[in-house]
Amino acid sequence: RFGPVNGDGSERFQRYMRMAGFGHETGIDLRYEHPGRVPDKRWCEEQRRATDGAICPYGWLPGYTVNMSIGQGELLVSPLQMAVTYAAIANGGDVLQPRLGMALTRTDPTTGEQRVVREFKRRVVRKLPLDAAEIGVIQDGLLDVTSGDQGTAASAFAGFPLDRYPVAGKTGSAQIGESELDLNRAWFAAYAPADDPQYVIAVYLNRAGHGGETAAPVARQILEGLFRIDRNTEVELGTDASG
Repeated sequence: RFGPVNGDGSERFQRYMRMAGFGHETGIDLRYEHPGRVPDKRWCEEQRRATDGAICPYGWLPGYTVNMSIGQGELLVSPLQMAVTYAAIANGGDVLQPRLGMALTRTDPTTGEQRVVREFKRRVVRKLPLDAAEIGVIQDGLLDVTSGDQGTAASAFAGFPLDRYPVAGKTGSAQIGESELDLNRAWFAAYAPADDPQYVIAVYLNRAGHGGETAAPVARQILEGLFRIDRNTEVELGTDASG
């Protein structure tokens, strides 16, 4: 149901990506979910034959894996997949099956009281093969993105009460062309409060520049609403020189 975990079994990077939730459906209770794509040697060979060498003309090269490590190349992911992976980082390694609701309730027409008809239990699909120390390094790095001096989302979260609601996140700028008119696809994924995670947010904006400039401010606005920090609905852009 959740698609292949190991692909052709030869590439470690792709294997870990699939374990984290990429390259297959998450299993959410919705129709028409897109599985995304984690390209590997098998995919490359299939494309080379299908396109008569227009794609992957030289077969799978090590540089493709290097490119994928920063989210570039033929890798395709959905905001939901990003949220699933960040939730696993936040909770210590449990990759969860997302659900639209926590419970199904019914209201008594006489008393107005709600009764739980069915509760949707937490389902762990798989575990990340990382120990607490390894996940801790990732968590610390995500904290630096919003609160560190050189953090690419530090500008977007300037003035945000990070002491009360620390935010762990990562900006992303998916390049789609070389022209100045071909603006990047802006990403920002985060969870908060980082010391007691309650919410995971994944923001994707098409042709919107760098993630720290546009996507991170949107995530900040969402968090301000969730934590009832600010009722102002105007989004102020940040600065992000990550390129």
